[in-house]
Amino acid sequence: MTPVLRPIRDDDDLLALALAAREPELAALGLPPSMAEPFARLQAEAQRRSYAAAWPGLRDQIVELDGEVAGRLIVDRDAERAQPL
Repeated sequence: MTPVLRPIRDDDDLLALALAAREPELAALGLPPSMAEPFARLQAEAQRRSYAAAWPGLRDQIVELDGEVAGRLIVDRDAERAQPL
């Protein structure tokens, strides 16, 4: 199992990660999937925009294991450094 980095292809990449990361919270709220998905999508998009505004050199990539989305690597880069976020 070798991790592979790739660009974010679409919003579904971030949605899968947001749903997985917030699963306990969403379950505790008792949200049905029809409400949990739009909620997670909104949070993922808000985070993406916020990070892009705060770190102009942001590089946001998906980590895949065996072809499945397994995580995200976010790095702020400039001429002198690379800072993982």
